[in-house]
Amino acid sequence: MAALRTALTALALCLLAAPALSARTLGRYALLLQDPPAVASRSVVRLGMGPEVLTAAAAIQLRQDALRAELRRRRFHVAGSTQLLVNAVYVSAAPSQLAELAALPGVRAVRFLPPVHPLLDRAEQLVNLQGAWGQTPLTLSPPRCS
Repeated sequence: MAALRTALTALALCLLAAPALSARTLGRYALLLQDPPAVASRSVVRLGMGPEVLTAAAAIQLRQDALRAELRRRRFHVAGSTQLLVNAVYVSAAPSQLAELAALPGVRAVRFLPPVHPLLDRAEQLVNLQGAWGQTPLTLSPPRCS
């Protein structure tokens, strides 16, 4: 009886942990779309965004909305999108679903987005934190116990 109870408990824990484990196997991918990005709509490089860039970005957004609806229908998680410099929609998917993503209409390529882990172990030295702390008008010292 105790062995059966232990087995059922282990099975329940496995079933509860399955969604968390499957979420770890999902990767982030960029769906690069066939239309050029919005900045490609202007011929002269200048500061600021002209009305032609904003019009192109709005048109790209409309086409991306159709793709987003199709992705949601297929139960993909859409993480975001860009229109100005890159015409892309970002999704979370399993590696086994890459062929399905590549076959979607308007998708030129699917690229893996590796996780980013910034190394901040040298940030204190880069901003000279110790020197800045010594320059404060109030220098705090630990309390003395007599």
